[in-house]
Amino acid sequence: MLPDGGRHDALSRSRTSDLAAVVLVRVLPGSSRFFRRVEISQTATELKIETTRAHGSSAVVYKLDGSENKLADGTATTRWDGSTLITETVRDIKGVTVTTKESRSLNAAGNEMSVDTILVVQHGYSLRGTPNYGTGKDVFTRVRQ
Repeated sequence: MLPDGGRHDALSRSRTSDLAAVVLVRVLPGSSRFFRRVEISQTATELKIETTRAHGSSAVVYKLDGSENKLADGTATTRWDGSTLITETVRDIKGVTVTTKESRSLNAAGNEMSVDTILVVQHGYSLRGTPNYGTGKDVFTRVRQ
């Protein structure tokens, strides 16, 4: 049995046995133009997250064993902290190192996924009173297909 009572696969199946993937959608209030659609599918060893935005789409496959995962522009590691999936990435963007930490968790009903993000830009200098990081939280609502 998994340390969290078997909930590690909850992000992909969200407590239903009839879906192979979860589809989550976020639309900003008052606008249907700005949206993100996130499809999550999972095997015993990998988690695939496909994201579609108004300007295009991307897919990333994360290893679930904590080992390093090669990305086109950097590396990522993924691990479980209880029932929260933690993904940490290190990317090189135009010669500047950018690190992100995303914490994904489901609500008790399994119909919303929260993604708490911390982004740090390692630009090599600092100015008094100017942080080199940002934080954010996105909440996605499950859409049944």
